[in-house]
Amino acid sequence: MPDRLQRLDQLAHARAEAIALSAEHRGSLTDSGRRSWAFRAPRRAWCAALRLTHHEFWPTPLFLLPLVPWILWLSVRHGGLRVCTCANPGIPCGGGVLGESKSQILDGLNDTAEHVLPARLVEAGPPPEQRACNAARIIGGEPELCGYPIVLKPDAGERGYGVAIIRSSNELEPYFRRIQGPVLCQKYHPGPCEFGVFWIRKTDAIDDEEPTPAGRIYSVTRKRFPLIEGDGVHTLEELIFRDNRFRKQSKLMLRRHRDRLGWVPSEGETVRLGHAGNHAQGAIFSDGGDLVTPELSAKIDEIARSFRGDGDGELDFGRFDLRCPSEDDLRAGRNLAIIEVNGVFSESTNLYDPDRSALWAYRVLLGQWKRLYEVGAARKRAGRTPIGAAELARTIIEHRRSQRTPWSGG
Repeated sequence: MPDRLQRLDQLAHARAEAIALSAEHRGSLTDSGRRSWAFRAPRRAWCAALRLTHHEFWPTPLFLLPLVPWILWLSVRHGGLRVCTCANPGIPCGGGVLGESKSQILDGLNDTAEHVLPARLVEAGPPPEQRACNAARIIGGEPELCGYPIVLKPDAGERGYGVAIIRSSNELEPYFRRIQGPVLCQKYHPGPCEFGVFWIRKTDAIDDEEPTPAGRIYSVTRKRFPLIEGDGVHTLEELIFRDNRFRKQSKLMLRRHRDRLGWVPSEGETVRLGHAGNHAQGAIFSDGGDLVTPELSAKIDEIARSFRGDGDGELDFGRFDLRCPSEDDLRAGRNLAIIEVNGVFSESTNLYDPDRSALWAYRVLLGQWKRLYEVGAARKRAGRTPIGAAELARTIIEHRRSQRTPWSGG
């Protein structure tokens, strides 16, 4: 009996020591976390201030503020604030205001399907594990998708939200736990080049059965993926903060690479910080006006004119996001692989060129909206009805609600 009591006493003592050590360890982690926060917080504040030095990083409401009086003037001139939603009769949701279906738009390009990256839809509804199984079955059973790696993205996403490159079936269920809505599984295209080509229909071509050309290229944007080079000395976190550009997006980069911030890339090693061709996800945009050729213009016009969407409606205004092997391929209008087409509220993304001034960017932006209202007014004269105010508000609210979960992928 005394031996048993002695053993119990030893166990109690050992447990007390373990609890004390655990508490001490937690305290050291807390202190470490506080030191880390104290180290990062001033740098983050400085990086936030740096973002205000160039228009490409301005908060969206601030950047779009000068657009408000311009849109009010255009609405007075062309017959209403919502007249712009008459454009793109082949795209629901007011021609692609927000929340339009990417898969439905791609289906409208069936006549030029050889230029469209194959994609299949995984519907919302079942639990994440079931949707992951459905996606795995689609990826494995559709030869056109070419298996892994494959791109997953919300069918109604924007600004790169929810875009992820999935390299194995093990990554599917975690993805579907974060993204609850319909998801598009799309063939991965290695590029390496990605561009945004903005096309606008001519107003005098709206009633013309066989216009040639029907429209023109408004802008081309080069997209470069964020890369950083190691030096064998600094950690990935330190490299991000030392880079003049990436420090301005440090919040995104640190969240995306949180599991390897302490890793020290070897000297000369190139680290890719993002995979989505989206400015909000870290891609670098520049004006590609020098890439516009008669061959490219003819090919994009052919693709745009072939579009037949909702109710056999046409495409008037939007941006083609596409990949191809080289800039020479783009200039020649060959080997184009369309990722998606964005509607009336898409951006002429060359305005985010870091080498251009804010004044230049506003000229691009205001010109884009001027042409949108002109096309919308022409469609209205041809009998198209704008989207209702209640439907427009509901579309915006539902879309914003679907993207509440923070996303650092891409």
